[in-house]
Amino acid sequence: MKIILVQKVASLGNRGDIKEVAEGYARNFLIPSGLATLFEEGLAQTLKGQKEKEFSQKRKNNKKEEEKVHLLQGKIFSFSTRANEQGHLFAQIAPRQIAEIVREQQIDILEKYIVLDEVIKSVGQFQVHYRPSKNCEAIFFLHVLSAK
Repeated sequence: MKIILVQKVASLGNRGDIKEVAEGYARNFLIPSGLATLFEEGLAQTLKGQKEKEFSQKRKNNKKEEEKVHLLQGKIFSFSTRANEQGHLFAQIAPRQIAEIVREQQIDILEKYIVLDEVIKSVGQFQVHYRPSKNCEAIFFLHVLSAK
C-alpha cells in the first residue's frame, strides 16, 4: 500500500516521503496515529511543493547563519558578574546569557547553537563554539570578569 508520511517516522523516512508499506501496518498503525495518509497524486504534488519551499528556506537560513559565523569567528566578548575572592561565580553562565551578550553587539544568534567545552563557573577566558550546522562553526571567546 502506498502512503505519504505526514511526520518523520524513524523506521520509514521523513515528512513528505512516499513509501510502500504493508497494508496492515498502514491501516492499523500509521494512518490512525496520524503519521501517514493514503497516497493521492494531488497531495503528493502539494507536499513536493512544500518540501521545495522548506529546502529553499533552509538554504536562506544557512546563508544567514554562515554570515553570523564569519562575524563571530575569533571575537572576544566581555561579561561582568558577581564572584567571590577566589574567582568562583555565584551562578554559572548559561548559553542563554552568552546569546544575550552577543546580541548586545548587534549579532543575533540562537542559544540552541551555542556549545560550551566546559561549564563556566569561574572568572577567566573561555572558548565558546557556535554551531548552526554540522559543517559550519565559529569559535569565539568569553572573558568573564568579577563585578564588585
